[in-house]
Order: sequence, then structure tokens, then C-alpha cells
Amino acid sequence: MNRLKKLRQEKKLSQKELAENIGVHYRTLQNWENEESQIKPEKAQQLADYFGVSVGYLLGYSDVRFELEQIEKAIKNRLIDSESTINKDVFEDTLKIVELARFLDLDLETITSLYFYNCEISKVKTLNDLFKFFDSEAHGYMELLSIVEPYQADEIIQEISKLGDYKEELSLYLDKVRAEEDFFNVTGYPISIEPDETPNNVVKINRIENTLSDKELMALPPEERKKYLDNFIKEVNNSLSSLTDNIDNAIKSVSKNQIALLNNNLIKALAKLNDIQNQD
Repeated sequence: MNRLKKLRQEKKLSQKELAENIGVHYRTLQNWENEESQIKPEKAQQLADYFGVSVGYLLGYSDVRFELEQIEKAIKNRLIDSESTINKDVFEDTLKIVELARFLDLDLETITSLYFYNCEISKVKTLNDLFKFFDSEAHGYMELLSIVEPYQADEIIQEISKLGDYKEELSLYLDKVRAEEDFFNVTGYPISIEPDETPNNVVKINRIENTLSDKELMALPPEERKKYLDNFIKEVNNSLSSLTDNIDNAIKSVSKNQIALLNNNLIKALAKLNDIQNQD
């Protein structure tokens, strides 16, 4: 599936606006986005150039959003001295963290800013280091916001919002990683959440989707809250069933202390659910 709609929405463009910008009828653009017709090679290249991404990324058959040449060019365009050269070590370090954070799908401007951040302020070597980078960039934009003309404010606010979205997505990803590490520490086995193919030594657990926070849950009307909890508990039961189905053989080598700890944590979680349900 192509990424045309995603890229258009990132630029806050309507279908009509984008169609006018690239010189096609907006119904043609609609057909491309809905994949009712294929994007011809010359138009694919035009669109890729317009959005500053690789053709493969635009068309959906590659996860590589930017070619190395694109990143190098973007960095060179921001060098104050045209005679300056790119620091190869910093460039390689930047590419490594971009690859590690591929799930964030960082845009070219953010990648470029990350390179200069690594040159001048601090080295981002881990995913956790990215939080400081995002905060630093957002702080810089906040300072700009206080001195720019009103017509320039919208663009800056969008950049601040984008950085906030990156932070949120990064936080969710790291929470998931920590949950998997905690499960490994308790059971001695890695966890895989609904993979296409699960190795024999990996415990498979069905993911529970669309969960509400405690605040969101208590804000629901009593009847809706009861219905939500009933459905949620059913999903928990299904997940626990999938856990027991997949762990029967693996659990034989787990220590009694690990089993007891896992059991206690599950009981506490179910007790909390039961307590909330009984409030109604």
C-alpha cells in the first residue's frame, strides 16, 4: 500500500491542494490514494521529490524513507560555511540512531537537526537519549515562537506538536520493551506479541487493544463502564488462556520463585479489576 495519503496529511494538504501543486486532477490523486489506479513512474518520482522521500518509500515497497544522498544534501544545505564538510563519525552515529528509531519514521528536517545536535550539544546513542534531543528542539522552537511574526507561528507550533508526537510514540515503544523485559525477568522466557511466526522458545500472548486509563474509565457512565469492564475481563481471560496454551512446555524449566511471582502479579491485577467492577 502506498504512503501518498500519509505524506499528504503530514504536510497538512487537502487532496485538491496537492493535486494543484503537482499539476494533476484531484480525482486522479484520489484514485492514487485509494489505489484504484497505479502511479506512473514519472509521477511517482515527482511526488517523491515533492515530499522529499525515496520512490520506494512513497510506493510502499521500502521502509527506507530517505536515501543517504538525501540526508547528506539536507545537512550540507544547513552548513553555514559552504566549504565545510560533514563529520563522518557524527554522520554515521546519527544514521545508527535513526535506524534504531525507525519505528518513529523521523522526517528529514528532524534527522538533519539530530546530526547538528550530535555535533554541537550531545551525542544521542540510545533511544532514551532521544527524549533530551526532542526537548531541546522543542525548547528552541518555543523561544522562536516568542519573537516571530504571527503569520509564522502556525508553522512553529506544528513543529512543536510533531516533536511531542515523536516523544509520545517513543515512550509507548519503550514501555512495551520494558514490559517484555519484565516478563523475561519473571519467567526466564522472551515474549512475542502476535508475531507472524513464533519460535519455540518464545511465549506468545494475545494483545489487549483499545484499553482505557483509570481516569477515562471512571469518566464513563455506569452502564458503559460495566459493559467495558465485562468485555475487558473477557479479553484478559482470552490472553491468559493463550499464555497457558503456549507456556506449558516452557514453564517446566522456570523456577518456583518465578512462577510464584508471576502468579502474585496476575492475582493483584485481577483483584484490582474486580474491585473496580464491584464499585458499580
